[in-house]
Amino acid sequence: MTSTPHVCPQCQTPLLPNAKFCVKCGQNLHNQAEPEKQPADAPKLNSQPEAEATPKHVQHPPTPRHDAAAKASSPVPKPTATKSPRSERSARSFNIKYLKTALGGLAICASCFYGGNKCADLWLARQDTATVLARVKTTAQNGDTDSQLLLATLQRYGLARASSPDETEQYLASAAQQLPQAQYQLALWQRNTRADGGDATAFSHLEAAANSGSSLAMLELSRHYLQNKQFNADFPLDEEWIVWLSKSAQQGNIDAQCLLGQHFVNVSYLYPTEETGLRNLKVNDAENWLSSASERGSAKAKYYLACLYRDNPSRGKGEQGLKMLTELAESGYAPAQCELGRMYLKGQSISADASKAQEWLNKAASQNCEEAQYQLSLMYLDGQGVNKDLAKALDYMRQASLLGSAAAQNRLGIMYLNGSNVNKNYRQAYAFLKQAAVQGDTEAQFWLACLCDGLNGKKVSDPGIPKDLRDKEKALQWLTNAAEQGNIDAQLALGQRYRQGKLIKADGKLAETWLTKAMAQGSSAAMLALAEMYEQGSVIEKNGGKAVELYAQAAKQGNIQAMNHLGELYEKGTLVERSLKKAVEYYTQAAKRNSPEAKCHLGKLYEKGQGVTKNMAKARSLYEQAAKQGSARAQYCLGNLYEKGQGVNKNIGKALQLYEKAAQQKDPEALAALAALYYVGEVVPLDVQKSINYYNAAAKRGHVASMGMMGHFYESGEGGVPRDMNKARAGNV
Repeated sequence: MTSTPHVCPQCQTPLLPNAKFCVKCGQNLHNQAEPEKQPADAPKLNSQPEAEATPKHVQHPPTPRHDAAAKASSPVPKPTATKSPRSERSARSFNIKYLKTALGGLAICASCFYGGNKCADLWLARQDTATVLARVKTTAQNGDTDSQLLLATLQRYGLARASSPDETEQYLASAAQQLPQAQYQLALWQRNTRADGGDATAFSHLEAAANSGSSLAMLELSRHYLQNKQFNADFPLDEEWIVWLSKSAQQGNIDAQCLLGQHFVNVSYLYPTEETGLRNLKVNDAENWLSSASERGSAKAKYYLACLYRDNPSRGKGEQGLKMLTELAESGYAPAQCELGRMYLKGQSISADASKAQEWLNKAASQNCEEAQYQLSLMYLDGQGVNKDLAKALDYMRQASLLGSAAAQNRLGIMYLNGSNVNKNYRQAYAFLKQAAVQGDTEAQFWLACLCDGLNGKKVSDPGIPKDLRDKEKALQWLTNAAEQGNIDAQLALGQRYRQGKLIKADGKLAETWLTKAMAQGSSAAMLALAEMYEQGSVIEKNGGKAVELYAQAAKQGNIQAMNHLGELYEKGTLVERSLKKAVEYYTQAAKRNSPEAKCHLGKLYEKGQGVTKNMAKARSLYEQAAKQGSARAQYCLGNLYEKGQGVNKNIGKALQLYEKAAQQKDPEALAALAALYYVGEVVPLDVQKSINYYNAAAKRGHVASMGMMGHFYESGEGGVPRDMNKARAGNV
């Protein structure tokens, strides 16, 4: 890398740092110097500073997925062991560098207000800091707007001390009457320093600066209009945020060009094919803007352009994209190093190579790239290309979390929530999930809602969660936030809550709305829930035809519950014309997916010869498979075969064993069967009291015959049951 020349090679005129041409002879210096790396917290010389962060809805392309790129503000030089400026040069030269930076960033030549004829770089090099500050302050107090803007800028960066708390704002306000850039800085100052945010006043200054031609103000105004909008592909071109972003880009603002390019990249990913040409048009727009910013030195734009070429191989620039990405990585640009490592790890557009993946990810991680830290944590956690090492995995993941990786924070939160690879700790889970949730991670928002609702995961209640972490209002808020941003789990959960009246008053219309949104994203569980709503007609108007249609759609997507339920509907002739053939078809589909419920249903049809040829061996086989999977109904059915000797040799001991297994799961048929055996006392010792206990348990679970027997006991007083005619009548009914 060559250093920036201090004089024009043509006429030897002193130059501002990063000068692109000589102001005296017009010599083009564009290809003769690399830009000097500027302090991260100071304005850049003769260029617009890149965006500090990508606006909320102008996001990173779907591939690659990491936040580091969105946060990168400038090319990162190759990592070398360097000393800080203070250790290399005196405090005076360090301050002079910052003064030059501030002056160059404002594009003001010293001769504008010092009356000299030397350029700022040469002039400042001959002055001490105190002299410079004194001269700037004097000219500012005399009303020179350029000096007022420069002094306010120096005060904002802590390079000059304000004599009063309001002095900086006063200088900016005075300069703002003539200078658009002062209007812009005044807007930022008011927004960042006033307790109320100074929104109205700040916005008026921002709007005035934008209308006066400040590309920075245009970009900031675009962000202002974008803040509360949901991203979609149908933004009209006259949408205010796009108008201002486009104006800023057209004026040559590198950040605006990059962000506009990113927007079109995001839109292009919403069109999976090029049949209509819409995707291709958006890719063209993205390429044009990113190319413009890339040619002017934006590493971020070059990075996104490389990813665009890689992800659109039909354009014939895949190799060029990979070359650009490699060049950026070799130059030390951390996001490119991270992405190249991820590509080697996944084998995306390049041959998989775990060692190269680790090499590039380590380089990016050494520059505190949060996504690289997170990817390394996953490698060590899963043993992908490296030996499994939980300690290293957690160390990298925690480091990524500290650097702000929402993905790492979310993963750690879920690990602490479920006790996966760490001791279960709900407070730690809450802390990590909340950090990710406030960054907009919808998965974290969903899990945080589950935690605040007292749920460990999606369904299972866990009383171990401290009560002070439970907050149903917050749970609903997080769940709604995630659902509104398109999280399919949150949409499903929110729809179910409106359906069941959990956390909130039951509302059939809202339940239908959210379940439909989840269904549109392919959730068969949402289809099933909607179908149940239409079938039951509890919170919405009953619609049997719609219910069957949705059950069928869910079954086509492989939803086993839908298959089983359709089998039952066709077997019983509920909502549809009875068809044992179709019942067998649906039960068979679910049984092939290893559903014990379907195997039990199918076994019963083979046992009775309904819809299929009677086959006791097939029935027994299906019952045995389901019983081994823990199905209480299958255990009862198999026990019944052994009790009666149907399809098997009669074996009362085996029958009792199976009945008792099913009874432990409170199966009413098994409870009633045991009650009958102990009441008759032919194959087991007579035990009326045990019989009554089993009958009572079965009756409580709705077993009709058992309810009748309990009515008999209350009427007769048999077995020592207290006579009670009211209970007897209730049981007999």
